[in-house]
Amino acid sequence: MTIRKLESKAVRAAIGTYIGRAGEISFDPAIGALKLSDGILPGGVAITQPTVPALSDNRWYVDPSRTDINPVSATGNFANPFLGITAALVYIEARIADGSLVLNISGAVVDNPQFIILKSSTTENVALTRGNIFIIGDTPDAGHAPIWIKGYVTVTPADSSANAINVNRFGLFNVAVIPSTANHAIQVTGANSSKLFLEDVYCYQGNDTKSCVYANNTGTGSRVEMYDCTMARASGSVYLIDIQRGFCSINNLETNGTGQVLNMANDSTGNMLRSGIEANTGAVVTLSGTAQWGMGVSIITNTGTGTNTYGISMSGTATMQFGVCTFNIPAAQATNRAINGVAGNVVLYSGPIFQYGTTDKISSAITLIPLDTTFTAV
Repeated sequence: MTIRKLESKAVRAAIGTYIGRAGEISFDPAIGALKLSDGILPGGVAITQPTVPALSDNRWYVDPSRTDINPVSATGNFANPFLGITAALVYIEARIADGSLVLNISGAVVDNPQFIILKSSTTENVALTRGNIFIIGDTPDAGHAPIWIKGYVTVTPADSSANAINVNRFGLFNVAVIPSTANHAIQVTGANSSKLFLEDVYCYQGNDTKSCVYANNTGTGSRVEMYDCTMARASGSVYLIDIQRGFCSINNLETNGTGQVLNMANDSTGNMLRSGIEANTGAVVTLSGTAQWGMGVSIITNTGTGTNTYGISMSGTATMQFGVCTFNIPAAQATNRAINGVAGNVVLYSGPIFQYGTTDKISSAITLIPLDTTFTAV
């Protein structure tokens, strides 16, 4: 390979028509760039360095697999990533403190959200307190090619302002979480209103007494939203998702059929769409207190073989509304029910479907109200 320096005025003037031999590299001083000739097109193709995100960008890279990085000098760009999520969070906080980074939040509008890009699995516990800093796994599908956070994630929103619900926004995308100790995989706690978004998140709980997602944040309007997530556990009967307070929205949830799936307690509210959820004991979904729950186009399966095996179990004054949902609850035991409940529970329904050979029972104490499924033209 030869490199030819084009430096005469005549040559510089003719650079637009210069072709050269295929594979020949030339330097054009007029633009300060190398040119690669394909032997056909005049002018050649400029050879540029790969684009490396600058510190002014809102992307902070984390790659715990790197062994050539000095943690002290890491700055979070593509070439010099942090070795852990916590290190990235500390660095971002330092930049906010010295004024070199400002999170501009006006109402629901955030001008510069910050993204932590996780390029390989990390072993650490992650504590999130400042909102609008989101963690993203650098993989197209966490459920099939996961980048793991081997530890637990705790969300404790710090902002208590009137705009807290927008300032305290958190998110995990394209990652898998497996807690290494007896902790909930992802927990939302505290008293300041917050929003947590989980998309393409895979949680695996290896402890019999803890959940994959646990929410007990008491802030008004707090919510957890889950899209295309997978929740699984090794053993035990504890709920995969336990919502003690706030709102929970679930879309396209998959579970592995071990334990119970969802608990909506106290005054929590929520809904679920296009999901297939499965338990092997107790109830797939439990509603208590004054919880309000809605479902649509979902399959509720319980493979438990014992007595008192349910699809939905209700107590208190909990209410539920559903449409076009399939119940697959074994009928072998006389006490098994698709929906179990007590006086004070209300179920508004349309189009229940019962798998062949399964139970279609609902507690007689529940108030049943068919939903109107026709329009009135006026």
